[in-house]
Amino acid sequence: MGTSWRSKAVPDVPHPDSGHDFYTGLGCPWLGRIAAMMALFTVFMYSFDVYAEEKGERWRSPFNRDGPALWQLARRPYPDVEKVFYQMPERWLEATGECFVLCIGVSWLVTAMFNPGIFRDNILRSLVGYNNLCVGFDSVPARYCAMPLLVIQAVLAARYSYLDTIRLKATRAYLSWFQFQFGYWANMIFAVWMACFPMLLVITAEFESWASTKIHLFLFMATLFIMWAMIAGNIVEAEELETPTKIWFFLFTMHTLLLPVVGVIDVLGFHPDLSPEQIPSIRYEHPEPPVPWPVTAYLDYGWFLLLLLTVLFLPDAPPVETRMQVEMGMTYGKTESQDEDETEESDSEGGFKFVACEDE
Repeated sequence: MGTSWRSKAVPDVPHPDSGHDFYTGLGCPWLGRIAAMMALFTVFMYSFDVYAEEKGERWRSPFNRDGPALWQLARRPYPDVEKVFYQMPERWLEATGECFVLCIGVSWLVTAMFNPGIFRDNILRSLVGYNNLCVGFDSVPARYCAMPLLVIQAVLAARYSYLDTIRLKATRAYLSWFQFQFGYWANMIFAVWMACFPMLLVITAEFESWASTKIHLFLFMATLFIMWAMIAGNIVEAEELETPTKIWFFLFTMHTLLLPVVGVIDVLGFHPDLSPEQIPSIRYEHPEPPVPWPVTAYLDYGWFLLLLLTVLFLPDAPPVETRMQVEMGMTYGKTESQDEDETEESDSEGGFKFVACEDE
């Protein structure tokens, strides 16, 4: 019998009825399923080009808008010296989402190649009755690939929060007190939380630790509300909203509220008669969550799908004008008077000054 990567002592012999989600029913290899999912995602993104071409460049899919946001930022992340450079905070938000999609794709591919048994034997499947996205990167070796990608995602998210906050302060005269405060704190909390998000790969869901599993799930549920708040900040700041944006945000809000509810019901109803030490004994039993698994799966995958559509439905907002200037008469860490006193001495010694760059 084969064994899973995590525990060589545990045979990979799941209950014959343990898998009943859609992809398991197809009966095709895991690599084939992953390829099918990527193909469906590509078709989905291209379909938006047909529907939203009239909305302009911002609505076009990443495949046709000068490449994905990650590629655009890699080619030109910062402005040239002395030249005006317009930065769209939404581009960094797009890159954040693309990095997460890349993390999921790489993790599921690595898991399918080196630890496929985890798809049939994991506590999340026993809890909710299906494999959610976390299953692909919760175990080794995929966890080692996912961690650096999630760190990059945190950097991109922080840059988005920084630029969006600059824009928020620049337009403060046009915003109410509530609009400004809501957007400001939503950005700050979003940046800090994304820096902590990789902890989900440290506090993992596993049969051997019921406490770790519950913390993992509740951290994920908190992420739902923080992502919603970040998006809601952009919605609140907008002068007017188009009808498609209103419909999308309503659906996203409903998924954000309902998914934690069904998740908590499944957690509280998961074998309450067993102690945490006894939970590994039921790892091969047929999962029977209190909430039917198609309902939870719809809310789970639906939430991520709506999240991917964020950059398509966010209301229009102005770019941030950035100009990098080099002030030769300034030295980092010294006052202007000190610089004036030392200018003559520095020139005579043939030295140079550490320049300061201003990001306007």
